[in-house]
Amino acid sequence: FSWVCFLFCRKVPQSNSGQVSQAQHHRMWARLVLIVGICVVVYFTTFRTREKKFATQRETLELRSQKLDCSKPFFEEIAKYSGCIPAHCGRFVSDKIVGGAEVDILLNLAKQGFRFGGSSGGASILDLHSGALSKESQFVNIYKIPEAKQIFTAELINTYKHVKEKVREAVSE
Repeated sequence: FSWVCFLFCRKVPQSNSGQVSQAQHHRMWARLVLIVGICVVVYFTTFRTREKKFATQRETLELRSQKLDCSKPFFEEIAKYSGCIPAHCGRFVSDKIVGGAEVDILLNLAKQGFRFGGSSGGASILDLHSGALSKESQFVNIYKIPEAKQIFTAELINTYKHVKEKVREAVSE
């Protein structure tokens, strides 16, 4: 701020006629452009994050993974569950695990399931594994709703189980 005051707030000498000369006017604008340029360079070099994109939406990835150190709270939590512990922690992205037809089936299944429920506030939940569906302020078993039995056929549920198993296998590798 003190540089700005020095450059712009100091008294500019005037010519004999009492007006600021054109050269002095140009000098003032040059200083302004210089200060703005320096501020832009400082902003973009100081505040830029050093993040590297793991995967972008435009990419179609067969498989990309990155191993990470597991957090201490994670180790404390998994100590309670022996036998169901991943070998390592990390990130995993793949566009080839679930096919387009399977995605369409699961999306349609979810949309049809949510027609029978909907929470009174917040997110609506449909758990195909247990059949839990949020309906207003409680959970109901969607498999016990007579109209839902026509939608959730054995073929569609088997597709869900098959996709779930493919994801489980891919993550465990």
